[in-house]
Amino acid sequence: MKTRIILLAAAFATACTTQNNSALVITSVVPAKEDTKTSSTTPPVTTTTCTFDPAASEVSFVQINLSQNDGTMGAVVHNFMPPTNSANSLNLDAAVFEAHQAVIRVEFPSGAPAGVSVPNPLIVPVSGVISSGEVASIPVPLLPKGVISGTVPDKTFIRTSFHLEGKLIGGSTVRTTEREFIFQACTTDPACPVNACL
Repeated sequence: MKTRIILLAAAFATACTTQNNSALVITSVVPAKEDTKTSSTTPPVTTTTCTFDPAASEVSFVQINLSQNDGTMGAVVHNFMPPTNSANSLNLDAAVFEAHQAVIRVEFPSGAPAGVSVPNPLIVPVSGVISSGEVASIPVPLLPKGVISGTVPDKTFIRTSFHLEGKLIGGSTVRTTEREFIFQACTTDPACPVNACL
């Protein structure tokens, strides 16, 4: 009897595990394109729109002012899973990926500066839907404001390693492949680039 209970508990634990699905691939990490428009109304209203183009070029690193930005980049995810809607009577594609969180680890390649720490891993909510066979970008705040405690010196490189977790419409809990992106701390104003989308 005890053996059956242990095996049943193990089966439930396995069922709740997030599966690493190699068909959900983060192919690149792209910066946002900032589009600012001012209305012709009185008084004029200025709005900024941030878009993450999956076809945009990936960059080596991005400078970031940690006190002003949260390192939002576009994770370009390719869903290589084949559609399943032709195989069921409901015409439902169970391979559609719905992202709900990013799991992020933050490191300092040259070693953590004195007095600086990060509570790894970081779990950050994200949102995005990618149909089977499609590519789309999902905005991910890789360095949320306030998560790094202490003062990071100017020009310090910060490496983020992350993957996305979510569900398939069919009910399975899955994750994407892992990807890395590098930031460089910028603390010397006005040399730091101003980017409302970062």
